[in-house]
Parts: sequence; structure tokens; C-alpha cells
Amino acid sequence: MIEVGHIRTPLGVLIIRVEKARIFGTSFTTQDRGHAIIPNVEKHFRDYFSGRLHKFNLPIVLTGTAFQKAVWRAVRRIPYGQTASYAQIARRIGKPKAVRAVANAIGANKLAIIVPCHRVVRSDGEVGGYAWGQAKKAKLLALEKRYRPKA
Repeated sequence: MIEVGHIRTPLGVLIIRVEKARIFGTSFTTQDRGHAIIPNVEKHFRDYFSGRLHKFNLPIVLTGTAFQKAVWRAVRRIPYGQTASYAQIARRIGKPKAVRAVANAIGANKLAIIVPCHRVVRSDGEVGGYAWGQAKKAKLLALEKRYRPKA
């Protein structure tokens, strides 16, 4: 059975989709209908937005093709507060000519923030697209830059 919950974030309401106690979808919405349905999910996001959490440790399900999953796993390895280009991700998964396919896979990401596709930028350093809007992507990057651990 699929369950749906909502949590409030500084960037708007985030819908959380859960099946068998694992998250398989997160996306932004303008509607507010309640609270998260997995214990600690709301705390994870609260801690993320306050700069205390740099990596999510929640049960998730990656639903997609083998190629998409490879892209999303590479994206999850981008450290908090850092970025990588679409071309860099393509090289990391061993498909250096698949930049456009990498961008399409990133656009199909169903786990906003948890799979941090907002950390993927264009080769020229520009923000690039984001399924939930460039303004949200820019705010997420700014948030992570502000709370980035000092090296």
C-alpha cells in the first residue's frame, strides 16, 4: 500500500511517498495536507534545512532503468555543498558521451533533495534546470554553501 505524507520546508511543502516503509518519491507542491508518515522524516528535513544534516539516512527505493539508477547513485555521491557537472556525472558512470541522457535521468529523479540532483550544474557553472524550478535549485545550493563543512 502506498502512503502519502506532507512536510513543511523553507522552500514549500514536500510530498513524501512511501511503500513498505521505504521512500520512493519526494516532490514539492503548493498544497499542505499534514505531516510525514515515516518516523524521523520530518526531523531529517528540518535538520537538512538548518544545516545540521549533510547526508540523508532514510530507507529509499530508486525506481527507474539501470542507467537512471547508475546516474542517481553517482549524484548521491556528490558531497554536501559541492557540485558536479552533467558531463562529470557521465564520465563517473563510464558513459562520457551520454551527457544528454544523464541530464534526462537527473530530470526524472523522483527523490528531491534525498538524491541531490540540485548539486548537478552545467559545465559553464550555471545552475541549469531543476524539475521543481531554478529558484528552488539556487536556494538549495546557497543553503548548502552556507553550511558547507570547512575543509
